[in-house]
Amino acid sequence: MKLRPRLCGYLCLLTLLSACTTAPAHTATPVPTTPYPSPTTHPTVTAVATYTPTKPVPSPSQPPTVTSTPKPAAWGRAIDTVNCRVGPSTDFPISVSLDPGTETAILGVSPERIWWLVQPPEDSAPCWVWGPLVDVFQGDPAAIPLANAPATPTFIPQNAGGREFSVEEYENTLFDLLNLARVQNGLPPAERVAALDSAARLHSADMAQHDFFAHLSYDGRDFNARLTEQGLFFTNGGETIYAGGDPYQAYHIWMGSDVHRSIILHPAFTSLGVGVVYADADAVTYDVYVTADFAAVYTP
Repeated sequence: MKLRPRLCGYLCLLTLLSACTTAPAHTATPVPTTPYPSPTTHPTVTAVATYTPTKPVPSPSQPPTVTSTPKPAAWGRAIDTVNCRVGPSTDFPISVSLDPGTETAILGVSPERIWWLVQPPEDSAPCWVWGPLVDVFQGDPAAIPLANAPATPTFIPQNAGGREFSVEEYENTLFDLLNLARVQNGLPPAERVAALDSAARLHSADMAQHDFFAHLSYDGRDFNARLTEQGLFFTNGGETIYAGGDPYQAYHIWMGSDVHRSIILHPAFTSLGVGVVYADADAVTYDVYVTADFAAVYTP
């Protein structure tokens, strides 16, 4: 019987001089000192992010310092609660929400002159609001200049519709989907690193071979140890795992979880590896095990 995927996960974000603590019992499976028994039930997805003091160097992917803000072309006031989005369409994710009466600088307009590019208060990044929901109280709306807008997000199906994937096809598809999510949210794509692929594949193989689902290896090694064994130097990293579905299902489950989404869209994670292993579902719980390893890799 094929088990229905369930969602669970935890996120551990610590300073470079700290070690990642064990997740609460209700969100992660602890690793006992004795070998894992064959489990009867598993969660199908979980996540962890750790910061590792491998070398006290700054992350190469720290967001750039903003030195100036474009001069406002006009000022507007939110008529109602307004969702401010990453791009000028409801296809884009929400960046922040503006409360009724919030005053915001208007920096530009979409080519159709329907969406305003605004600068929200509290130093949030510029984002797009639907024009009819903003009252322009200062400046001439007709004089607001056009602003560069990101491309409309690519439609991503909820599942593969029964399509079968080779291991390589699964890994490449999921890698592309994860980078698409980063680009659509204003981040640079992560670089594919062979050593991260290897670490991810070995962990997926470990889960498939020993029929368990967790971030700690069957022998108790953690995410940091697995990456270090591949000869990687990194300042921080994160991991998401999944089982029992296709790459589109993995993508949507991860992106639908705040914990997993925060790992995929973490600006410090500039490198990515994906590892997929198929298994005999009659012998173990799931027919496919998936690991995605993110890190900020550097050369010492």
